[in-house]
Amino acid sequence: MIFREKDWAWVLLLIPVVALGSGQQDTVLRDWLNRVARSNQSNSYEGTFVYRCVADVVTMKIVHAATDAGERERLVSLSGPTQHIVHDGEVITSVFPKKTTRFLGPGGGALSIGGTPSVTDESLERNYQLKNVGADRIAGRPTQVVEIKPKDKYRYGFKLWLDDETFLALRSDMVDETGRIIEQILFTDIQMLGTQDALAKVDAAEWGVAPTDAAQVDQHMTPERQLVTDGASPWDVTQLPEGFALTEHVYALDHQARTPEGEHLLFSDGLASVSIFIEKFADNETPFKGVSRMGAVNAFGTVVNGHQVTVVGDVPEATVRMMGQSVTFRAAQ
Repeated sequence: MIFREKDWAWVLLLIPVVALGSGQQDTVLRDWLNRVARSNQSNSYEGTFVYRCVADVVTMKIVHAATDAGERERLVSLSGPTQHIVHDGEVITSVFPKKTTRFLGPGGGALSIGGTPSVTDESLERNYQLKNVGADRIAGRPTQVVEIKPKDKYRYGFKLWLDDETFLALRSDMVDETGRIIEQILFTDIQMLGTQDALAKVDAAEWGVAPTDAAQVDQHMTPERQLVTDGASPWDVTQLPEGFALTEHVYALDHQARTPEGEHLLFSDGLASVSIFIEKFADNETPFKGVSRMGAVNAFGTVVNGHQVTVVGDVPEATVRMMGQSVTFRAAQ
């Protein structure tokens, strides 16, 4: 299975907090956002942050190393049951008290902020309003506060506290149309590190969980991926909210037959992202139909032409429902 193997509890932390592009006429703010998009790729640090999602609150320790070869990091829960996430390039290892799971995920860290090249600045300007709302302090460090408001009901808004020196987001609030915070990450302390010091801390034996590499990933949990060429797939998504565009379309390959066993389509408007997972529905399985929600992440499920279609993203219910209901299958001519 493509989607249901992942634990819902960690989906929220593995989806980037915000994927920022730049689309503001104010050149100072444009420069900030461009630098934020690169901040996690160029800064090594360790710190503690509080993750709040509706009524759930988790305190996490993070060590992040930015290297020429990519980003590596380790997150450990400081409240509740002990849980680890080791993020080593595309390989993610999540360790629970009675379960360890390895799978391939997006490059970059769990809190990474990165641009979406195929989405234009004009698209962001049409769908969001950006404003600098002043200065503040987070974790003892001076920050500039940026507010990002959506212009329709198909995306959430954001408020970011950007470190004056590094442009890391030391606080990130995701808000709904009423301004209510539905997801928040807030650093309570952070220290900048040299790359080698950060790598040593990520790999420290005292953690009890070693990083891995792609060759060691459980192949049953992480199907190989193959890009879908234009026109090769019989699946279409006929309705998208304004500004959303397809940024990646891949097959998940069966490891023995090396034939497609499912598809993954990723859409983004430059800030929000939505994934559509399509997989053959087995007769002995109960289909997922309707809407499910955990914090800021909404999911919509339906069955189309004998396939389970699951739409999931850090967007409102209206967005996943619209996209899921518009998935169609083109029969071979």
